[in-house]
Parts: sequence; C-alpha cells; structure tokens
Amino acid sequence: MPGQDICPWIPAPLDVMRQKEQQIVDNINTTAARLGFQPVHHFSDVFNHEAAFITELPMFDT
Repeated sequence: MPGQDICPWIPAPLDVMRQKEQQIVDNINTTAARLGFQPVHHFSDVFNHEAAFITELPMFDT
C-alpha cells in the first residue's frame, strides 16, 4: 500500500500512487546498494530506525 496522499485535493488513482512509490523505492535501493545499505520494500521503511537526528543548514535556521 502506498503512503498516504499528502495532497488529498488532487485526485490520484491508487495505481498511479503505487507506481510512483515503486519509482521512489527503486531510486532509494539503487543508491542504497552503492553505499552498502540494506534495501527498502516501501518508502515508509526509511523512517524505521533506532535513532533520529534532526539537522538543518545554518542558513535556514532563522
């Protein structure tokens, strides 16, 4: 199941959302393979971790 539609006012068929999520997952896994990381099965897998670090660039810290 693809992630929740973040723009509910724009109609998006479920099959299109699945296709877009698969494209994202494929891109993540291509990069992950190059870097030696485990592949993901769903985009939401990138948020499954033991620790989180919130960082930002100083130029955006206002």
